Parts: sequence; C-alpha cells; structure tokens
Amino acid sequence: MNTVPVIVAFTMLVLGTLTACFTRAPLQLSALEKRAALDIRCDKVTTYPVVDDRTRLVRGCGKEAIYVRTCQTWSHDFGADEVNCTWQLDRGPTPLAPAPTAAAAR
Repeated sequence: MNTVPVIVAFTMLVLGTLTACFTRAPLQLSALEKRAALDIRCDKVTTYPVVDDRTRLVRGCGKEAIYVRTCQTWSHDFGADEVNCTWQLDRGPTPLAPAPTAAAAR
C-alpha cells in the first residue's frame, strides 16, 4: 500500500484547518464592515471595540451603530466550537453627537 497519498491528504487537511483558524477573526470583521456599510449607507466605515470581542461600535458618514456577534455553539468530544457566526445590529444607526465646544465646557 502506498502511504504517500494518505500523508499528503492528511497534511492538506491539517494545513487547511490551521489556516481557517488563523483567518477567522479578520474575515468576521470584514463581514461586519460590509453589513454596517449597508445599514449606515456609507462606503467608508471604521470599527472600534466597545466592551469585549463580541461588541463593536461602527462609525461612518456622520452616523454610528453598535453590533453584537452571535454564534451557535457546536459541542463535540474535544470541546466546543462557535459556528454560523453573524453580526447583529444592536443599536442604531444614529447620528453622531456634535463635539463639545469650548463655550459649552464653561
């Protein structure tokens, strides 16, 4: 029996899994930016962490909104994984409050 194809297939599986693990967070943030751009109706949005890794403030074109990442949990013999994650609009979009002026600070 030739074990080379089995070793190659196993190596590809391991590398694919590792690649998915290391690229998951940026892809989720990119999905948030796309979703927020539609909700806010703005091509250029910026995201900021708010409370934790699951909550983000998004600002763009004079508006802001807060999103929360929700996932389903898949339990298995080796622990649990988050699957089918999505960003849900929690608040907004609302206009940004104007910056305080020097006269208002007195």
